Amino acid sequence: MSEDGIYEVVPTGSRFTKTTAHLAVSSTHDLSSDFSVSLVSTMEDGDRYGVEWEVVGTNDGPVPWLGLPASGRAFLIRAGAFGQTENGKIKRHREYWDVAGFLAQLGIPPSPQVQFGLAAMAEQISPTTEDDE
Repeated sequence: MSEDGIYEVVPTGSRFTKTTAHLAVSSTHDLSSDFSVSLVSTMEDGDRYGVEWEVVGTNDGPVPWLGLPASGRAFLIRAGAFGQTENGKIKRHREYWDVAGFLAQLGIPPSPQVQFGLAAMAEQISPTTEDDE
């Protein structure tokens, strides 16, 4: 990372600097001792980049940013990030992933309001047509 680089994990509200970026990885180790990361795709355009990956593991440790105990359940998180480099080092990095999907895999269902909203969005995005039947 550049000296003034920022690594942001948007879903957790976490921001890391060059000296604290290792905490992003250690927090994943804390919630899963067997996690692994698979790179799905990358893109680069000058000093801008995008990356997509999947994390799989077992929640055998607490989820510290939510104060949750270990569930013992397996999970898969699909994630992506966009960033900017400066002289070959990370200047800005913003990471995004599906918190609701992660929590559901741990056995924590979304609130009824969120379930209703997700169902309504799914219906609007992919309505059933006669061709589908």
